[in-house]
Amino acid sequence: WPLDQDARDLIGTNDGTLHGAPAFEPDATRGEVLVCDGTDDRISLRNFLPGTFTLSAWLNTTQTSPTGTLGYEGNGLFWSDLGGPANDFTVALLNDRLAAYDGAAPEGSYGTNGSTPLNDGVWHHIAVVRDGAARVTTLYVDGALDGTGVAGAAAPVANPTWHICANVLDARFFAGRLDDVRQFDRALSLAEVTELATPAGDPDAGTPDAGTRDAGTT
Repeated sequence: WPLDQDARDLIGTNDGTLHGAPAFEPDATRGEVLVCDGTDDRISLRNFLPGTFTLSAWLNTTQTSPTGTLGYEGNGLFWSDLGGPANDFTVALLNDRLAAYDGAAPEGSYGTNGSTPLNDGVWHHIAVVRDGAARVTTLYVDGALDGTGVAGAAAPVANPTWHICANVLDARFFAGRLDDVRQFDRALSLAEVTELATPAGDPDAGTPDAGTRDAGTT
């Protein structure tokens, strides 16, 4: 999903649906980008996440996020949570940092939290690698390791929908800019994530050969 003018899926058929009034505006660094207002803007998509996957994007925000310990408490970036125990997954900004919540992980190991503040008004590349076979979740910011935690093995599809820019269950919305959201149906390596996190001045750079359906920008 390049998010240049709409929410079309350029690789598959999982086009997004706009809710609220998200805008697509020119950005001096990234070109056309998605702008979410932090109130009700979001994009909804069908949830086809497998047990192992990578999600990545560029983001720019000055929003102060909620504080907490688990990703579902944050402002949703990629969100597919359900209330109560479930095989679900969410990526959010929590404590102004990247956070993931994996409802399929063992009890007491649901959260993976990053360490790099992201609300400085600068473009950052983020990636979340959920390796269901190795049972590891890895967070990256700007091509560098930012946190690791325990992953579940089951595909997190209890919620058939996932959302960009929103935690719709708790009405916690992301305010800022997003660009070039990608889903890979495998665990990218550090080298591949670093390739994706090429300088933001080249929005078309950094497309590792994933060898799967969702290999590039979806």
